[in-house]
Amino acid sequence: MQAAVALTGRQFGLDWLRIGAFGLLIVYHIGMFFVPWGWHVKTAEPIDWAVWPMMAINPWRLMLLFVISGVVSRALITKLVRPGSFAASRSIRLLLPLLAGMVIFVAPQPWFELRDRGGYEDGLLHFWLNDYFEFGGSRGTPLPTWNHLWFIAYLWVYTMGLAILAALPVELRPKIQHGFDKLFSGWRLIVLPIVWLTIVRYALHPAFGETHALVDDPYAHAVYGFSFFFGVALARSNTAWTGILGAWKHLLLIAVLACLAMFAIHAQGNGSALIEASRIAARATLAWCAILGLLGFAQSHLHRDSQARRYLTEAIFPFYIVHQTIIIAVGFWLKQTGIAAPSQFAIILFATLAGCILTYELGRRVGWLRPFLGLKRKAPIQKKREDDAETGHGKLKRQRPHRSELCHGSPLPRGRDFLTAAFALPAPVHGRAAIGPKVAIRCPSYSCRVKPKIPELCGFSLMAHPTGADKEASPSSKAFTNAVRASREREGRLAMTASAQRWSSL
Repeated sequence: MQAAVALTGRQFGLDWLRIGAFGLLIVYHIGMFFVPWGWHVKTAEPIDWAVWPMMAINPWRLMLLFVISGVVSRALITKLVRPGSFAASRSIRLLLPLLAGMVIFVAPQPWFELRDRGGYEDGLLHFWLNDYFEFGGSRGTPLPTWNHLWFIAYLWVYTMGLAILAALPVELRPKIQHGFDKLFSGWRLIVLPIVWLTIVRYALHPAFGETHALVDDPYAHAVYGFSFFFGVALARSNTAWTGILGAWKHLLLIAVLACLAMFAIHAQGNGSALIEASRIAARATLAWCAILGLLGFAQSHLHRDSQARRYLTEAIFPFYIVHQTIIIAVGFWLKQTGIAAPSQFAIILFATLAGCILTYELGRRVGWLRPFLGLKRKAPIQKKREDDAETGHGKLKRQRPHRSELCHGSPLPRGRDFLTAAFALPAPVHGRAAIGPKVAIRCPSYSCRVKPKIPELCGFSLMAHPTGADKEASPSSKAFTNAVRASREREGRLAMTASAQRWSSL
């Protein structure tokens, strides 16, 4: 099945979609500086038309990230097997960046906000040492704060809930997955989530809003918690993936039509309860159809690997951690210059990308900084190999492990001496100049077919396979074959001994 194929191995399509979703989030936060909506720092002259593209991506951008996070979490908990190991691993990867973000990366944001409002004249260092950790809201904003890092806090809570579910009896888990497959099959995969999103938006959002404060945010949990656990179940649902891959084009078309309908309703202004309900239904349809359509598109057309994907997959989380502080700092400075809005947007975008890349490149090279930027600790062997592979341009070359690293025992001589000793080849010609039948070398960690003249190489076992010419030129008796093999064994041992002596004299 196509869906089953899409769920095997590394999900490159979902990696690209996650990268795109975080990139869109960065652009969205730049847009928040220009639209009339409330934000930390605003441009002097808001741009009214910028509201429309922001409205088009607002309903689904964060839900998509939570769905992808659910799929990734399911893969991780399957890999780590034990729920306790999964909970510990995710706590380190999420709570350390959250803590570092609140203490260091996010701290300048409320300082710029207070300065922009007026009435706060002290410097950033004074603010951080004396006012930031007041644990209150005496200045009109709660301090300390996690601001945009609320996503990490909510994601950690949901992953802990997944760890608890993973501790359920083994015989119960397949029943839950089967229930999901049955509930979200066919038309129900599209309609039921839209109905759910419409109900919670209509019932909870007017009363509670979306606070991002974790403990008093029922609407956000009803939306983002649902999205996360939907992704968890989707990761192992061939039924749901089959429906998504078969209908993603139609879903994207429905999302576009729902977006246009939402625009039309919004243009009419505040109206009756029926109009508001229609706007909410259009918003929910846009959100869910866009999410399913993008998932299908990614798995159908983006399921490929590249160096850019490997770089951005690791870099995008540090980008997310630091991007908003850069946007606010640059925006605060640009507001006082009075330059045109297009120039402001270009400067903020360039400065944000440059600052994110600089932060990531610095953080990934400093071992103790990596966990605080959401990066895995680099294993010593991996670090050594990357250091050895460093080139003059600062890029890493992928190198195939040397045969001596894959064998048991002492490392073997490298280069021409190794080839001459191990394969009895006349230097500098390496290839068909070798005499003798093909021999298959078997190693626990390496498999190749070469033409050696020694019987044992770091624990290899030899099996002779004569070529056609060898069969014609040699008798078929076992005695002759054994004699040839013994002769080559002696020659190989002598050659290896001579090579070892040359290396010991260096």
